[in-house]
Amino acid sequence: MTLQRLTYFHTHIRFIITSTLSLISLSTVAHRQYLDQEVALSEDMVHKYSDMVLSKLNKAIGELRRLFLVEDLVDSIKVRTTLLQASWTPK
Repeated sequence: MTLQRLTYFHTHIRFIITSTLSLISLSTVAHRQYLDQEVALSEDMVHKYSDMVLSKLNKAIGELRRLFLVEDLVDSIKVRTTLLQASWTPK
């Protein structure tokens, strides 16, 4: 390569690097309020939501037990028929 081409590439690479660095510093300044914001969860909040999830999970398990273990025969037959139809594939 000639000296002129090397100088040309060096100038463009320098421009790209300085542009990228200035964009990074601008975005850091622009988003500083979000970077400084507290995002930790409180213990009370974690307990509240884990209790909600646990109660919904227990209700779902109870409903599935009722459907699959024949507490109500009609509902169990409906569920098993639906599952059988969903798993059926024509040849």
